[in-house]
Amino acid sequence: MSSTPRGRSSSHRRTRCKCLGGGSSGGKPSTPCCFNPLRSLFRCPGRGRGRSRSRSRSKSRNRTAPSRVSSDIGTEQQGQEPSFFVYSMGNAPENNKKKKHRKARLPSIRSCFRSKKKERKANARRQPLTPAPSMVTHPPRSPPAPQENTPAVTVTQTQPPSPVFAETGNVNSPATPDRRPAPPGPPGKQPSTDSAWPPFTPQRQHQVEGLQIVEVAMGDRLSAHDAALIEMVESSIDDSAESSMKSSLEFINEPSPQRPVKRMVADREPAVAVKATAREAPRLWLNGNAEKAGTGARFSEPLVMAEANELWAHDIACSRAHADMLADTGLITTGDRDIILEGLDQIEKQIQDGKFEWRKDREDVHMNIEAALIERVGEPAKKLHTARSRNDQIVTDLRLWCRDAIDKILIRIKQFQVSLVLLASKYVDLIVPGYTHLQRAQPVLLPHLLLSYVEQLERDAGRLIDCRERVNFCPLGACALAGTGLPIDRFKTAKDLNFTAPMKNSIDAVSDRDFVLEFLAANSIAAVHLSRIGEEWVLWASEEFGFLTPSDSVSTGSSIMPQKKNPDPMELVRGKSARVIGDLMTVLVLCKGLPQAYNRDLQEDKEPLFDSVKAILGMLEVCSEFAQNISFNSKRIQSSLPAGYLDATTLADYLVKKGVPFRTSHEIVGRCVALCVSKNCQLTELEMNDLKAVHPVFERDVYAYLGVENAVNKFISYGSTGSEQVKKQLEDWRVQLGINP
Repeated sequence: MSSTPRGRSSSHRRTRCKCLGGGSSGGKPSTPCCFNPLRSLFRCPGRGRGRSRSRSRSKSRNRTAPSRVSSDIGTEQQGQEPSFFVYSMGNAPENNKKKKHRKARLPSIRSCFRSKKKERKANARRQPLTPAPSMVTHPPRSPPAPQENTPAVTVTQTQPPSPVFAETGNVNSPATPDRRPAPPGPPGKQPSTDSAWPPFTPQRQHQVEGLQIVEVAMGDRLSAHDAALIEMVESSIDDSAESSMKSSLEFINEPSPQRPVKRMVADREPAVAVKATAREAPRLWLNGNAEKAGTGARFSEPLVMAEANELWAHDIACSRAHADMLADTGLITTGDRDIILEGLDQIEKQIQDGKFEWRKDREDVHMNIEAALIERVGEPAKKLHTARSRNDQIVTDLRLWCRDAIDKILIRIKQFQVSLVLLASKYVDLIVPGYTHLQRAQPVLLPHLLLSYVEQLERDAGRLIDCRERVNFCPLGACALAGTGLPIDRFKTAKDLNFTAPMKNSIDAVSDRDFVLEFLAANSIAAVHLSRIGEEWVLWASEEFGFLTPSDSVSTGSSIMPQKKNPDPMELVRGKSARVIGDLMTVLVLCKGLPQAYNRDLQEDKEPLFDSVKAILGMLEVCSEFAQNISFNSKRIQSSLPAGYLDATTLADYLVKKGVPFRTSHEIVGRCVALCVSKNCQLTELEMNDLKAVHPVFERDVYAYLGVENAVNKFISYGSTGSEQVKKQLEDWRVQLGINP
């Protein structure tokens, strides 16, 4: 029965420290123990004797010889078991007084020795600690190399070597330079090959002054942590103690890798040991130093081309207005202004001709244009950046860009509205089933349905117009965030750029992206409307409905089914809506955690903004073209009208006019519909006797309310689907959109 205390395996026992500190071995208690910056990771063996005394003092089968290595110990080395490594520290004062509870206890894994239990019991005594070539100089999986002379490395007292981790998680105390190195073993003795674990041939031996590395018998496997540490020490190009400690700290602070599947030491394939080379830290950001970024740089390649194609015209316009303002306020001369404006004209012409080179090392469109201007006109161009920052410059460009983009979208919305009104004018009297819950509800005129799309688009246009009003304020002159002490005239630049007024707060001017969020939200709502139109038209083009027939110019076939005629454009419109909504979500999440004022995160707002506008413009264009190339199948629609009792609600209105409460009339009509279902007929086909059997209020005039045509004509409320109301709506939209009759 082992004497190991309950809950603590024998692998937790460590060799006691033989340093002069901590009051051990006759030292002074005030003297600190062996210096170790990683003190929290080690158990100082010179202290905490109370816990050692509390342990059972019965002989343990895991106890071995003391860690003090003498020249008369280790006359033989049979290599019965694989090894892990500890530092044996010499130069301790002799202490012949041996106490039983101070005997060294080395870690072991009992489960690894069960197969050799009887063999170990037969041994008269345990093999003592003997010096052997260290695997630190020849890590696992590395081939043997020829012997070479390596200069000795001196270990200072303030920089002890790296610790060694055992597989159980124990840490052996590092050596200190004042310890006595262990003597070498007898010459000519080679480890025995009886074990399944052949010893490793040493590649080379680092002679470290004051430090001797010995191998200690333990288990039959090396942990991934041990192997990695050994490889780390071998691959280090700096053999100094300082480098050793730095490597240990970096290794310990790294997150623990996933533990690989354990393999036997003998099964590990040899691999060439590659020395670590000095690696430059990757550049995470740029500040005018993009040309210095290496291949490992992250976030180091801004979207120069994407931004330049969208913002260059607005950036040049801002620079022109700023140069004029600087000249008017006397901050630059009129001569410098004229030179700057001439240079900007040349750059603009070069960009329009496609001859301007956009350089990524200049980071953004502003720096590209300014650097090109300096190359062209020299010193006057360096004055252009007076009283402005890229913070206010980019947000001014972006507001100008959004203003122009809104105007483009408004034009496309109007084009689609015109296409819908013209389409509705072709089918003024066509009645189609109206649906709720995708179930037949009431008859409606097709123009009434198409004009409902026009109304939705009009609200989309109204949201964009409102957004444009809030976009149209000028942030130029706010500089980085606090404004400037120079006498600039922000009202002049705002007027020259056709802004309503300059923004009142400089911090808000450079950090605000509400206009982007509002713009993207308006685009998202419009995309949802277009997606709903696309969904309805895709359904109507199916064989189950058959109400709509797209022309070949807006249809695609199948690669395998020759009869297919797919309304793909509207399916793509339906799909693109998800992209527009995603762009809004991107910028919402981007802005949710930003402090005031400008932050580099805002660099990411332009890509979703550009993408959203591009998508919504394409969706509107496709919808307009699709509306101009479809036709409605009047015969198929009319043949489907009798089904579904679409005139039931009109019959309820008839009863209300007769003085019947609506709830009662609702119940009466329900009984009439049930009667039609039982007779498999329509409401118009019921006899007067049948209707009076349901309720005596029915008279002969009821038939003027039955049937889809009569039902539609009975709608007279404003905005309803009645014929007169729909004609008025069509005429209003013709006038509003400027469509000639």
